[in-house]
Amino acid sequence: MVQQRAYVHLIAAVLVSLFIYTGLYKLIDFSEFSSQMHNQPLPRWLTSLATWTIPCIELFIAALLLFDKSRKCGFLIAFLLVTVYTVYVTLILSDAFEYIPCACAGIAKQLNWTAHLTINILAAALAYIGYRTQREK
Repeated sequence: MVQQRAYVHLIAAVLVSLFIYTGLYKLIDFSEFSSQMHNQPLPRWLTSLATWTIPCIELFIAALLLFDKSRKCGFLIAFLLVTVYTVYVTLILSDAFEYIPCACAGIAKQLNWTAHLTINILAAALAYIGYRTQREK
């Protein structure tokens, strides 16, 4: 029980770090992020909405993961968001788009798409494990 709780806290800490880093980086360098988002092969209305929504959701997930009462919900939303990212990266790797866009934050700009996919799969797995392991409060 104590060991399980420690694992949940460790998983939450890893995901909190990931989402705070990516969310804040996008807001700090908002003009660059906005420019990259508007280069995505998506409808204009969606990119405009996503430009503000994505970093806010990432920071909201981090906040949910900080507290016992909201952690299970945070794990679930994290899993769903990272799964969407994973599907998107998979589409990029399968040449579903005419060009390869990038709206990456910080050190992620240095990664190739296979590395993005690997990190996303690991993050989704952590969120899923956290969700399944976190006890209801």
